[in-house]
Amino acid sequence: EHVDAAVTRRFCGIDINAQYLETAGARFAAVPGLELHCLDLAEQNVPLAPVQLVHAALIFEHAGTGRCLDNAIKMAAPGGTLSVVLQLPSAMEGSVGKSAPSSMQALSQSFRLIEPDRFRQEIEGRGFRFVRSVERPLPSGKAFWMGLFERNPA
Repeated sequence: EHVDAAVTRRFCGIDINAQYLETAGARFAAVPGLELHCLDLAEQNVPLAPVQLVHAALIFEHAGTGRCLDNAIKMAAPGGTLSVVLQLPSAMEGSVGKSAPSSMQALSQSFRLIEPDRFRQEIEGRGFRFVRSVERPLPSGKAFWMGLFERNPA
């Protein structure tokens, strides 16, 4: 509801949870150009045409930086932007909060923090230019790192 459909003509959402996508599809049924795809980014290749903005928030900690990162990179069009949110280590709170739903607790076994500097080097080595980053602390003691990368236009 926060995107101007007169400017942005195509919206793609990808999730492994079909029920979540059903709910999102019903909620935003009136949004023109909305595409929702049920895919496992760690196991499947994404068969979508590239887009100008890929926002990958808190996914690499669960799905890894193998095929999932390959998919994110392939989805970013030349000159497009890759926005990444990573969770930072916290001395006060576990990686997956105790209040998280049981489905998220089950994922905690595969959760691995991603070091932002190493991630940045990986992305820059794959044809992207680092634009900027910001860190956001949360009241729980957790913090997030967001990095923006621009894909080389060629």
